[in-house]
Amino acid sequence: MAEPAVARAARVGQGLPAAAAALVLLALAGTAVREWPQLHSRGSLAKLLGGPGDYAPVEIIAALFRGQSVAAAYLHSHQPYPLPYLLAFAPFGLLDEPWLRVAVTLFSVAFVLIAVWLLAGDSPNPGLLPALISVPVVATLLSPHITSTLGLLGVSLAAWAQPRRRWALLGVGLAIACVRPPNVLPLLAVLVYSSWDQPLGLLRAAVAGAAALLPFLAWAFWLDPAWLATYSANIAHTDYAGLPLLAIHIGGTWGVVVLQAVALLAALLLARARRGRPLDPDLAALVIAIGVLSSKLAGPYSGLYALPALARLGLRPRLAWTPWIASGLGWLMEISFLPAMLAGAGGPPEWESVIAYGFVFAAWPLARRADPVLPVRAVSSSA
Repeated sequence: MAEPAVARAARVGQGLPAAAAALVLLALAGTAVREWPQLHSRGSLAKLLGGPGDYAPVEIIAALFRGQSVAAAYLHSHQPYPLPYLLAFAPFGLLDEPWLRVAVTLFSVAFVLIAVWLLAGDSPNPGLLPALISVPVVATLLSPHITSTLGLLGVSLAAWAQPRRRWALLGVGLAIACVRPPNVLPLLAVLVYSSWDQPLGLLRAAVAGAAALLPFLAWAFWLDPAWLATYSANIAHTDYAGLPLLAIHIGGTWGVVVLQAVALLAALLLARARRGRPLDPDLAALVIAIGVLSSKLAGPYSGLYALPALARLGLRPRLAWTPWIASGLGWLMEISFLPAMLAGAGGPPEWESVIAYGFVFAAWPLARRADPVLPVRAVSSSA
């Protein structure tokens, strides 16, 4: 039974160079279409590759370094991220344009690479490349969403640490991931459930997470005692799309709460047989992907959280082409926007964000138990 699996893996390997070349060409064409209005503006190349530093914390960090009111900057920015996490990017305030965006982009690349490698890089994996040359990654890097890439790194670190019983790293990972609460809650529930027989480990994780987060919480309250109220207001006025937008239309705030609860319950249902057991990386990656369904999804970059799951499909020879197909279809959808761009559209349509759902849908086979196909390194269960 192993022979057909080995033969399938060999055939996949033979077709990888051609698939990689085709995907790169699709990515270049799709990126050109997606950025069509910017490519026809003055200084477009500098904007794409060098500046300005238009990343989420920029107004808050600028106010901090200029001695201005951080509270006023946070209110004016309408950023849907907790203030303590935005303050964590203070070192970027030491950089001027154009180096600011270069640094933010490089850190974003590093966060994505480490996050995907933690969950899908434990053996030669043909699914890594199509996951990394995908619409969510390119969309993130061309308009840096470093907060999202940081959150992805956090959830991946936590999921990597649990089966290895690295409780301190699990706590730090979850603390980092809370920069985007809707994306971390399904994984948080599954991590607690699967670690229920390790109360001391969970306590160590909680202490480590609190130790990592408390300095930034104290700093945030010192600069803006009312930041929690501002954060709530910013969330209420942010742009939603996909299922969250539908939930708001149906039930307002409670609609979003119900959607989040459904995502959490779906994650727990998938993990129902894993109580007190090391978390399987396939399951961990799929649970992280489920968080995409309940995130605000204003743009395809939210699909970042489905990339570890998409990459793990490459470890199953029967499904090894799935990451390539999913990534290619995402770029074909971007290319389909060309007529609208030529007609003068200012950017991709709002429903572009459904690309992220496509990656989640593609990852669902991970819910099925894998056949023993490609070798993976043993996971240590020592404390």
